Amino acid sequence: MPALKHLKTYLREAVKLRRAHPDALSWGELAVFFPIWRRSLERQASPLADERPWITFPAIEFLQRILTPEMRVFEFGAGGSTVFFAKRVKEIISVEHDPAWARQVAEVVARNGLQKTRTSLIEPTPDGASRNGDPADPAACVSSVEKYAGHSFRDYAASIEAHPDESFDLVLIDGRARPSCCRHSVAKLKVGGYLLLDNAERVHYRRIHESLDTAQWQKHDLSGPGPYNEYFWQTCAWKKLASSPSPAFSS
Repeated sequence: MPALKHLKTYLREAVKLRRAHPDALSWGELAVFFPIWRRSLERQASPLADERPWITFPAIEFLQRILTPEMRVFEFGAGGSTVFFAKRVKEIISVEHDPAWARQVAEVVARNGLQKTRTSLIEPTPDGASRNGDPADPAACVSSVEKYAGHSFRDYAASIEAHPDESFDLVLIDGRARPSCCRHSVAKLKVGGYLLLDNAERVHYRRIHESLDTAQWQKHDLSGPGPYNEYFWQTCAWKKLASSPSPAFSS
């Protein structure tokens, strides 16, 4: 894409962002992100190659501020974020649904000699009853992606249940059946820990916002530009302020 077209695309998205989220980023902050956004659109750029989470730039900066070497992190959806976390925290546990992608991530992890990473492959299982499931329903454990129609992500979403309550400092939800993953994750976060949801603007994630926008959680709207996409989007982080889970996820 020519430089002028890049600039026009970025300005168009910036105007949309400022209208929808006037408190998200200033024009000065948006200008700072432009060069790195443009470089991320180059052919050789990718999350694994760049060792970068595929979330918005404000969310990446947020992680860089809050992560410490003592943290334990769980993520739904392995990738560049796995390498990013492994170089910054005590332990990163990932669950991935796609075998080919899991192999690619494992190769990069091994090549970097990263010892703090555990990744489990949990594929969706055929389930006719799931075909009519609502991806917005935390109890449904289904994906909105058509190729996974008639498949259940129940084991995938519930994989975090193998760990004790309040055992993680951060949970990143950037995989499949995200409302279901959220439902299983809230009790596993320590008080003071963070739940991070990517693509938080999607309509079928509205119930997540409704459930977590309470006094028990402190919300951080991290909307803005991000790598590898021409459009801007929303990543949100919620800080857990109390040990009791959100009522909407406990049913």
